[in-house]
Amino acid sequence: MSLFPKEIRLSNTQSRRTIYPQMDIDVYLNKNNTTRYSLEKQFMNMINTSRNTVGSQETAKTAWLDSYDTKEIKKSLMRRSAKQDKTQESASDFDNKKETTCHYLIRHIDEYLHSSTLHGLRYIGDVSLSVGERLIYGKYNRNPVIISLNPKPTPINQLPFPAITICSMNQAKKHEADDIIENGTEVEKMLLDDYCNSNNSFTNLTATGDEATKWENVMKFILRVNPSCQEILKVCLWRQDEMSCEDLFNSALTDDGLCCTFNALPRSFIFRNPREMAGLNLTFPSEVDDWNPENGYSENASINALPMRATGAGTHLGLTLVLDAQLKSYYCSSSIGVGFKILLHNSLETPKMSEFALLVAPGLEARIVIQPKIYDASQTIRAIDIKKRMCYFTNERDLQFYRTYTELNCKLECQTNYTLSLCGCVPFYLPKNRFKKICSKRQEACSNIAKEVMEIPNQNGSNCNCLPACFELGFDASITSGKLSITSKMKEHIIKNETIEYFMENMAVMHFFFTQSQFTRNTKSELYGFSEFLSNTGGLLGLFLGFSALSVIELFYYVSLKAFCKAIRFRKKNKQSVKKKPVIKNNAVKSTYPFAR
Repeated sequence: MSLFPKEIRLSNTQSRRTIYPQMDIDVYLNKNNTTRYSLEKQFMNMINTSRNTVGSQETAKTAWLDSYDTKEIKKSLMRRSAKQDKTQESASDFDNKKETTCHYLIRHIDEYLHSSTLHGLRYIGDVSLSVGERLIYGKYNRNPVIISLNPKPTPINQLPFPAITICSMNQAKKHEADDIIENGTEVEKMLLDDYCNSNNSFTNLTATGDEATKWENVMKFILRVNPSCQEILKVCLWRQDEMSCEDLFNSALTDDGLCCTFNALPRSFIFRNPREMAGLNLTFPSEVDDWNPENGYSENASINALPMRATGAGTHLGLTLVLDAQLKSYYCSSSIGVGFKILLHNSLETPKMSEFALLVAPGLEARIVIQPKIYDASQTIRAIDIKKRMCYFTNERDLQFYRTYTELNCKLECQTNYTLSLCGCVPFYLPKNRFKKICSKRQEACSNIAKEVMEIPNQNGSNCNCLPACFELGFDASITSGKLSITSKMKEHIIKNETIEYFMENMAVMHFFFTQSQFTRNTKSELYGFSEFLSNTGGLLGLFLGFSALSVIELFYYVSLKAFCKAIRFRKKNKQSVKKKPVIKNNAVKSTYPFAR
């Protein structure tokens, strides 16, 4: 950088300002040019003579100031020093002005966390911790919901008896199948071949696949070949009272064909736009209540309203059935055995018999103990994001076919849509509208692939986002059984017109009942709500945290008095900074000599 001075004209009292850039010296001179040139000449001489010494520039500067301690130079340096102090102060005020209220609050909270006497709080805002360490303190944010046992039990009269679906393993009655083979239409023969997965190769078939996949033809065929509920159910006792099985049970279409269901709600309460099922002859013994797991029964619902409830525990207050397997009428079985499939489920759900049903063989008396699984949720978790609480309330998600959201209903609906997009058809047992094509045997392989994919986690099924419902009701069943006795005290009542031998080979007796009159619920709630925080800090957790009355005073001080005082000071600084315009001189900041600033 050049040592030659730069001249700047100033006011009348100071005609010129001479700047030596490399030395960072400003010299203010009067109008007396002689004085000016004399000072400059001597100054340059001092620089030249001190060039070879250690710290030559510093020496030249110091020597020149000592030799020429003029009033003008002293005043210049004093004015410069004062100006730089004001500039730095003004710049600091300008930075404070930029600080927003949000930053101020963050600094205030951070100060409290670092100075609080409560153990562990300082780690929450410590940015110096590693990611692994800080993740420990983010546990609440990741898992804000906890499932705990509710101390308040649910009485049995507030809980619906499970819906019970029973299917005969015989999918086609022998005499009906033989009649179709000999005299049936081409569509019926094709449907029989598909339904029983047989290897029969019917000749002279000219019926198109479209005719065999129409809903009306499929429904008519199933009603003809499947055993009816009247043929399967022989005796029905509900809460010790013998009742007509036709009144208690209704036909239901499942993935195992036509089955019989007890205590299920009408289709209009399950589906949004249910398909016409005129051939099923559905009947209901009493009024129907619009029940669901979240809202429960209405206030004026009677004890006999659907879904019906048990009044107590024990076999005498449950459901007892006598079933006829009709072994001689078997044409094709849904399994490799004979007997019955049973499944306990929610009254609002469509059962999946082929995967989850239990088996009961004829010639046995079985006791099925019912164990309900009750899940509910606190209303406080509604404010938590669905992805974190991992459940839906009833009004948070609508389904296309079902009126009430449950995880199973969501998966069945998703399977319908996925199979339709993959195969161009829908299996007869899945929800759909009447205009969708029903899958035939030609699409069986494709529909099975779609079914398997839906059961694999993180595959297409995960795209449906079928989370559990926040309020759920399910049922587990445990079975014990023994052989029927010829000397049964119910022999005459049960056997009626059948022989003892037929009874021992074909009949099965089942008892469905509760063993308890009260049940425990699992409740989803906040991991730490306000009341939980107070209770925990007042107990053992408070002991280890060091929480005391002083901690309360400390917290009150930080959120009230100290915050108020800081806010006033912060506001005053902002007002002062508006009046001051910051002037920052580049060469002053970059100066080589700190004493000259």
